[in-house]
Amino acid sequence: MPPGGCGGQHSDHSYPFMLQSGLKVAIPSTPYDAKGLTVTAIRDNDPVVLFCPQALLTAKGDVPQKNLYNTSCSGEIKKHGNDITVVATGHLVPVALRTADEFERKGISIEVFDPRSLLPLDLNLLKNSVSKTGRVVIIDDSNRYCGFASEVAAILSEECFEDLKKPVIRVTRADTPVPFSPPLEKFILPDQEKLVYAINKLI
Repeated sequence: MPPGGCGGQHSDHSYPFMLQSGLKVAIPSTPYDAKGLTVTAIRDNDPVVLFCPQALLTAKGDVPQKNLYNTSCSGEIKKHGNDITVVATGHLVPVALRTADEFERKGISIEVFDPRSLLPLDLNLLKNSVSKTGRVVIIDDSNRYCGFASEVAAILSEECFEDLKKPVIRVTRADTPVPFSPPLEKFILPDQEKLVYAINKLI
């Protein structure tokens, strides 16, 4: 992961603004998805905004020669589980997967859902996961207030209320510009430590 300390001028994730404007928005979490979503965006007849967080720029992975094209911009279950659904975006998907592996050794089965496309959102796949687990943590590196995690939490509260065993928990960045100071930056940004704390609250 690249070093922090980039300050508020370079550390903002403005995709909630794009979502509120009604634009299609996608965020990859792997090199494989980066190619697939890029091809999808190019071939789409509508404007598509593709975000690539700085923390993913050094990521490595297999990318096939053939064109990867997903017309529906569907989400993906990156890891199957039965106890808790973790919705993770972009560079936080690997964080969620590492966390899921740690809890698996403790006997807690966590399902990791990567939306890939934030708008349109693959609600059917997400709802199926929530109906199975009944517990949800959303980890997303945009602001808490009016951010992507807030929208997903609202949707699940409206459409999956009877499936939820506990309230949805959001792990997001604080509602403040990102400070230049690395210790302060770590304090306000979502990370594995904060995700572990949220999962422990549900179990």
